[in-house]
Amino acid sequence: MPHAAAPAGRQSPLPCSPSLPLYVTKEATTRIVELARREFPLTPILARSYDRQHAIELIKRGVDDQMRETFESGMAFSSDALRRLGVPDAEVAEMAGAIRRRDAERLQLQLCGDISSGIDLMHGGRWTPAPLTRPKKTGTALNEEAAEAIEEAPSSSSRSPPDPRVPGPG
Repeated sequence: MPHAAAPAGRQSPLPCSPSLPLYVTKEATTRIVELARREFPLTPILARSYDRQHAIELIKRGVDDQMRETFESGMAFSSDALRRLGVPDAEVAEMAGAIRRRDAERLQLQLCGDISSGIDLMHGGRWTPAPLTRPKKTGTALNEEAAEAIEEAPSSSSRSPPDPRVPGPG
């Protein structure tokens, strides 16, 4: 297999193929990208990022392309779930395409701004942490401050219902 151009007198350990899989931590991936970019500036670098913040970090360090594990697994799982629920393939593809377009636009805004840039592109226009399962009973405030926060919080009935055709934020 041909090798990438190496600095004078050194053989490149990286094949020209940009598909060299590395399964390492976020920190190690970032360091590998930095080293590869410095030592082999003409070699395309494709990296697997863990999440949005890691993707932004890798893009800023010069990767040519990246794929977010959490986003891609969420998209695949959501699409499969919708198909199993009887949603036609064309409709699933349309929803997935819309989510991918908004996500790509938001990522570009975040690269130019900060992590909260483009939040209006998220479904509902805000990121709200939510439990993974529906609570079985109403929560109880453990102190006065929590009781005040509960009283001030908008009730769930005042929020607009989520669009059932669109999977939650990624």
